[in-house]
Amino acid sequence: MKTSSYGFFSKAIINKMLNAYALHRILLDENGKPYDYEFIDVNPSFEKFTGISKEEIIGKRYKEIIKGIEEETNWIDVYGKVAITGEPVSFESYTSYFDKWVVVSAYSPGKEYFITVFSDISDLKRNEAELRKNAYHDSLTELPNRLALFEDFGRHISTFPEKNIALFFIDSDNFKFINDTMGHSIGDILIKKMGEKLTSLFEEGHNNICRVFTRLN
Repeated sequence: MKTSSYGFFSKAIINKMLNAYALHRILLDENGKPYDYEFIDVNPSFEKFTGISKEEIIGKRYKEIIKGIEEETNWIDVYGKVAITGEPVSFESYTSYFDKWVVVSAYSPGKEYFITVFSDISDLKRNEAELRKNAYHDSLTELPNRLALFEDFGRHISTFPEKNIALFFIDSDNFKFINDTMGHSIGDILIKKMGEKLTSLFEEGHNNICRVFTRLN
C-alpha cells in the first residue's frame, strides 16, 4: 500500500474534517503480534485534538509519542486486529492522557495499515453524568436521594442474602417551626449543614444519610 492512500476520503476532505483523522502502519514482532504502530498522516483536527503537531508525530511510534497511554488502553491489540484482518471496529474510550471521551472508528485501507477517526464525546459524557447526579441526588443538599437509597439497599440485600441487614433512619424534630419562624432560606441552610455534619460522621464509602449496616452479628 502507498502511504498516499487515504481510504474512502480524499486528502482535501480529510483536511476539512471536524473529526480527528490518522493513518497508521501497525508494527509486528517476529511472531506476528502487534507491539506498536507508526503515524503516517494526520489531519488538522487530529493536531487540535491531541495538541501534537503533524511535524512532531509523522514517522513516530505511538509509544514514543504518547508515553504511558498503552497502560490504560488496549488500542494496539484492537488496531492490530483491524490492520491484519481488515475487520473494522467502533468503540467508546476514555484516556486520562488527553482527559477526553471519544468514539473511535477504525478500518483498514490495506494490509497492515489502519485509519482511525475520533469523535470527541466529552461534553456528552459530562451531560450524562450530570443527569445521573440529578436523578440520584437531592438538589439542595446534594446528598443521595430516596431513589439512590432504594437501589443501594436493594444491592446490599442481593450482595448479602445470608447476612443480617439494618437500616437506620435519622429524622429531625420540629423542623416546621424553624421554617415558620425564621423562613425557608434559613431552613435550607440548616438542612445543608445537617447533611454535611452527618456525612462527616460516616466512614468513607457510605453515601446515604439513611445508613445501611450490612455486617451485623
